[in-house]
Amino acid sequence: MDVTLSIPDAVITRVKAQIPSPTPDAVLVELRRKLLAFERFGPQDRALILSTAQRQALEALVQTTIADGDDLVAKVTKLATFTIGPVSRALTDGELQRLRMQAEFHGWTPEAFLTLTINELIDRLMERF
Repeated sequence: MDVTLSIPDAVITRVKAQIPSPTPDAVLVELRRKLLAFERFGPQDRALILSTAQRQALEALVQTTIADGDDLVAKVTKLATFTIGPVSRALTDGELQRLRMQAEFHGWTPEAFLTLTINELIDRLMERF
């Protein structure tokens, strides 16, 4: 099926800025590539589109680049997983919320509270040996 799209000049200008040789054919190739990225989604599926700033904020949070949606899910899952050596355990939403509340109660950031908690846990484990 052929479809004719009317694309605003501002969008074309932004696409041209993203490609090294912004010839009309190169712009069409880039637009086609971007549209084909949605090919795997069904008509009723929801797709999440992030701005560059949002993507960069997520990448800063996970401290690496994010390739696609599956990669994002894996990295967010890893953030909510407690790992010591070869053993991993995912934290539940309730556990994460409780940790956040405890951190706030003590006036700490969640990161500082978790660092202290993990260090105390490791100290307890080392006392056993």
